Amino acid sequence: MLYIMKKMLLMTATLILIGCTATNNGSSIPFGADIGYVAEVIQVGGVGSRSITKNAWNAPTATDSANFDATNLIFTSFNTPGDLMWVSCAEGFTIASCGSPSDNNVILDDAFGCGLGIEDKLKNIVQIECINSAKATDAKPVSKLDAKTTNGAISAENAVSAFYNALSMGNGSKAVQFIIPEKQETGSYVSERMTKYYGGLEQMLKIERIDWVGETQRRVVYTYKEQGKEKCKDMMDVNVTERSNGWFIESIVPRQVCQTESTPPVQIIAQPSNHEPSAVDSKMKCEQFGQQEYEDTHFDDGSIEFEFYYSPTLDTCILQREEYGPGTAYAIMLYDMFTKNMLIHYYNGGEGMKCAAAKAMGQDVVCAKTLEEFNQGKKYLLQNK
Repeated sequence: MLYIMKKMLLMTATLILIGCTATNNGSSIPFGADIGYVAEVIQVGGVGSRSITKNAWNAPTATDSANFDATNLIFTSFNTPGDLMWVSCAEGFTIASCGSPSDNNVILDDAFGCGLGIEDKLKNIVQIECINSAKATDAKPVSKLDAKTTNGAISAENAVSAFYNALSMGNGSKAVQFIIPEKQETGSYVSERMTKYYGGLEQMLKIERIDWVGETQRRVVYTYKEQGKEKCKDMMDVNVTERSNGWFIESIVPRQVCQTESTPPVQIIAQPSNHEPSAVDSKMKCEQFGQQEYEDTHFDDGSIEFEFYYSPTLDTCILQREEYGPGTAYAIMLYDMFTKNMLIHYYNGGEGMKCAAAKAMGQDVVCAKTLEEFNQGKKYLLQNK
């Protein structure tokens, strides 16, 4: 009997060492991942591709950490044209942070998880930290997150991108998590103030680029527009530091504050009242601007096609984007060409994740249930005053 018990203990230890997906009280979560883990999805092939590789491990970085079978730890879904991928944790886990080592735009949504904007490049990478919702208050996660403060990011790049992506959504509570704990809710890093300021912008903060300056420094360039003021471009040097529970922002040094941007040369400019441009002139200018900025794209299993209009109702240029996917998949949407805000959306498979994401970001968008409803909304936007 003693021999059998020793043999059983040895078999159990072996399963733990190799990270086998043996059952944890009947679940398919690997041993060592039941409290928390880090997961990664690598998408290759650019927009339209569904080719992915999943990885998971038990520490803020993959170095010297145990790898897990990611099959039951991370789940993905795509929108119809394949330019947005949603990533979520296993059931019973919540996302503590999400970021992109490949510098893609990410959004964090309570309903859908972490959304990664797919770009036409070789690799689009998203990484998330998952915490067991039930056990997080009783024990420290495997990834060494410090429950006393907040969860840091899994890399220097993620700390910077996650902070500014949170600001771009007007979410100061999320942004402050990536500031070193001793500076949280002090000075410029008070979550309520950040939410009020960045959430109240006329045009939300938009990251243009994040450049590598040194091992612990990144340079961030972004644009935004306050109510009734000119559009600004800022440049910040962001200093980061690694703690036991991840990467945090230590300080932000302004290099350029509110450089105003020149108005696009073809954007509609108000004329004196006795020489107002006709609707035909305005439409021509909108078409000219749109053709400079957008180009139809065709894939093996679909296409993205654009049309450009002038809206007398809104007095702005309207971008129409039609997405043809595999089979009968079809989506059509209208955007304000300058603010990039979605106005109307229709997808023949239901509401669609893109429309839901726009709503989650606070955009006043109509998610049309039928193509007829979409066309009625379009007709209203394009009718003369």
